[in-house]
Amino acid sequence: MKKEALLKLRKQIKRKKPEFIRQDYHKRLRLDRRWRKPRGVHSKIREHRKGHINCPSPGWGSPRAVKGLDISGLNAVLIRSISDLDKIDTKKDGAILSSTLGLKKRIEVIKKAVEKKIKILNIKNPEQFLKDVEADLLKKKEA
Repeated sequence: MKKEALLKLRKQIKRKKPEFIRQDYHKRLRLDRRWRKPRGVHSKIREHRKGHINCPSPGWGSPRAVKGLDISGLNAVLIRSISDLDKIDTKKDGAILSSTLGLKKRIEVIKKAVEKKIKILNIKNPEQFLKDVEADLLKKKEA
């Protein structure tokens, strides 16, 4: 199957996927919501009985070809500095800016990414972001 079809299939699967919660987590405060495999002898969930919560299984997973890819079908690459942009293949990869990047470096990285036509996955509109940030910086200088 083509990548676009597999991405659509993944979206369809994930739309139907329930939230897998731990058995009886709501009865005891100390239990976390995170999934743990039920191991009780009389557990209806372990036995996959009708009317009880679903267990995670391979059927809920994404197709292997699109596993770990972004919604747009790009492989996410974490960017911590400007030099990291050189490692990106524009056809296969998309950039995710690290949260530890400061504003000055972030502006430089975005400008270079726009220049190289690299898609930034965690900023919707990089050009608009740059305009807004520069306007804010001007206000700060005036004040």
